[in-house]
Formats: sequence, C-alpha cells, structure tokens
Amino acid sequence: MSSVQLQYATSTRGPWHLLGKLPLHNFDKKAKGCASPNESYFNGAIRAANDNAYYRVVFPATSSFQTAVSKVIHSSRYPTRITGYTVSLP
Repeated sequence: MSSVQLQYATSTRGPWHLLGKLPLHNFDKKAKGCASPNESYFNGAIRAANDNAYYRVVFPATSSFQTAVSKVIHSSRYPTRITGYTVSLP
C-alpha cells in the first residue's frame, strides 16, 4: 500500500518536516472524482504542527510513478483573547 507524506514548514520555502503519512486509496477500481482507474486519492486527518505554518503533500517516487508535490497551503489560527473591557450603565 502506497502513502503520501504531509509535510509542514514555518516558511514557504522550507525546510520541510514530516508531519505524518496517509494511505492512498483506489488502486483496483475507479473512484468518484478520479478520471481513470490509474488515479488514486487520499483522505484523513492529522493534527496541525503549528498555529502558523505552511503545509504540502508529497508523493514519493516508486518504481512505477515519479515524485509529485502539491501546492503549498498556509494555515494560521490565533486564540481569541480579551485584553480589556469596560461596563457602563445607561
């Protein structure tokens, strides 16, 4: 079973670090969204490595396929924090 690597970095150019691996599906039959039975897909969830990071997916080369790398996606999340407030009566 082949898999893809989910990688992350703190800048768009890396250095890239392995976050985890997800298995590829659809080796034996055509799936919805795949144009031919030779195409595969992946799905799954891996916890984010950083609150502000760049992510990409890499398919390592095999004896049958060449390496493929997805576009880089930026993801950021910031906790909501109230730093001050006032209460007034009408």
